[in-house]
Amino acid sequence: MLPGVSPLLALPIALAAGCGSPPLSPDADLEGDAMVAALPADAALVARIDLEPRDLERWAQAGLVDPQALPLTGLPEALALACGVNGCLSLVEGPVAPRDEMAPRIDPHRWALAARDGDPLTWRRLAEDKAVAGEQVAVAALVRAHARGQAGLDPGSLQGAVPDGRAWLFAREPALLLDLARQRGLDLPDLPAEAAAVRSVALSVEPEGDLAWLTLRAVLVDEGEARRAARLLRVARVEGPAGTLLSRATVAREGAVVELQGAWITLDEVAAWLAAPQRAEVAP
Repeated sequence: MLPGVSPLLALPIALAAGCGSPPLSPDADLEGDAMVAALPADAALVARIDLEPRDLERWAQAGLVDPQALPLTGLPEALALACGVNGCLSLVEGPVAPRDEMAPRIDPHRWALAARDGDPLTWRRLAEDKAVAGEQVAVAALVRAHARGQAGLDPGSLQGAVPDGRAWLFAREPALLLDLARQRGLDLPDLPAEAAAVRSVALSVEPEGDLAWLTLRAVLVDEGEARRAARLLRVARVEGPAGTLLSRATVAREGAVVELQGAWITLDEVAAWLAAPQRAEVAP
C-alpha cells in the first residue's frame, strides 16, 4: 500500500506508473569523433557510418547494391557526410580510391568524378587512407578551412541529439534544411506550422544480421511540445512503410526529447520498398 493513499486510489496510481514512458536510448558518443569534428562547421545535415566487410555482401544479396557498379576500388571503412552552405561532401576512411577508368586524375591527389546536374564533383586524397569527396566548391572550402586552422563542426553540439548506432543521420531545424534545399534548386512546399517546434531530428541504425534496428529521435523546443508530439505519435495511423515501422516502435519521451525506438526492418523489406516506392499517408 502506498503511504497516505486510499486503497481505491492505489491501484490506478500504480497502473499509471507502470504505463510511464520507457527511458531514451543511449546517446551516440560524439565527443572524440575526429571525423565529425573535421566536417564543415555550418553543416545542417550530418551522417556517420562505420562499415564492416560483410555489409556489402549482405546488401548485394538483398539486391540493394551491385558491387561491380561501385566506382571505388573497395569498400570504405567509415564515412562522415555533411551538407552546408557550400554544398555536400563526404570524408572517407580506408585504403580506397576511385576506379581510374571512371574518374580521370586531375593531379596525383585529385580525381574528377561524374558531375551531378552539371555541378563538378571531386575526390581529393588527404592521406594514404583518408579522402574527401563531394561537390567541388564544398571540397575546396573544407580543404581551405583546414589549411587555415579554422574549427570544424563541434561534435558536442550534437551530443544528446543523436541516439547510438553504427550509422546515423542528423538534421538541424527543418526550416534551415528547407532553405538549403531551395538554394540548390529544389522546388519544395512550405513546412507545416508544427515544424517550427522541432530543433533537430536524428535517425540511427544498428545492423544485426539481415535486419536493422532503427531509432528516431526528435528534439523539440520545449517539454510541452514534446509531450504533444508523443501523444500524436501514440495515436497516429500511418499507411505504407512508415506505418509498418511505426507499428513496430515504442514511443519514449524525456524532457524535450521524443523518440521512436525498437523499430526494425529487414534488408528484403528495404529492397521491396525501394523497388516500389510508396507515399506514406496519415489517416484523418
